[in-house]
Amino acid sequence: MNLAELTPEGIAQLKAQHGGLFMIEVAIADGDVAVCYLKPANRNVIAAVAPMMRRGQVVEAGECILQSCWLQGDPRLNPAAAECHEMACVSAALQTADLIDGLTATVKKL
Repeated sequence: MNLAELTPEGIAQLKAQHGGLFMIEVAIADGDVAVCYLKPANRNVIAAVAPMMRRGQVVEAGECILQSCWLQGDPRLNPAAAECHEMACVSAALQTADLIDGLTATVKKL
């Protein structure tokens, strides 16, 4: 199976196994698109990245999410891979905020 192209069956299997699935695409050059697949972030991942986000370390938080939620894909998007493409990796990291899906909550002072 090409890591950049999952079949509909492969997508359904990963979604069922992980409770969801995200795909990030980064255009590296004309005709060269790197793709990776990530599972939803769990409580442990959110707890790890929340302090980074509060400190404004958005790229670092995104890289943590990429590494923690990585299922498969182009190693140029994986911060832990030797083949990591710096700008492609940063671009992918900046997109990972969409993996932090929470419920709507409000605080009210009474």
